[in-house]
Amino acid sequence: MTSINLLPWREERRQRRQRQFVASIVAAVLLGAVSVVGAHLLVAEQIQGQQTRNQFLRSEIARLNRIAEEMKKLDETKARLLARLDIIQNLQTSRPTMVRIFDTLARIAPDTLYLSSLRTEGNNITLNGTALSNYVVSDFLRRLVETPLFGEPVLRQIDNRDIAGVRVSIFDLAVPRKSQPPAETTAKSPARSQK
Repeated sequence: MTSINLLPWREERRQRRQRQFVASIVAAVLLGAVSVVGAHLLVAEQIQGQQTRNQFLRSEIARLNRIAEEMKKLDETKARLLARLDIIQNLQTSRPTMVRIFDTLARIAPDTLYLSSLRTEGNNITLNGTALSNYVVSDFLRRLVETPLFGEPVLRQIDNRDIAGVRVSIFDLAVPRKSQPPAETTAKSPARSQK
């Protein structure tokens, strides 16, 4: 019988397996190192990208904050201009009011009543004057009530004196002015046709 020596073959197989094992370990280490370096580079790239986006957002937020400040300043300017415009409009609408007050006082004052002073404080008007009698003052008060321009007058003081031999009533009264005097109607009622 022939004898076969398997030791060299086994030794060769063992060395081949050992080389394969070492090669697979080296390949696994290289693959692991490449994976770690790749993951590190990927994470570093993502961090850099996020930092770039964050910087862009910071610059946009700063730009929008500047725009918001400008808009706030424009809103303040607009509010100031609107307040001035309201004042101008109020002056324009109240400009003829004093003319109406003087015209109304001249029309409703009785012939024997003389106004010596007129003062305005807000919506209140203070009138001082002299009348021939207390009846003339009360008639003037009734006429003030009937006008659409004035509110209810308050007689603060009335004093009867003799001036140059004539008995007169010196009065002091306050009358509120209505905030919105009615606009004078210019349209006349149509004439009725007669048959």
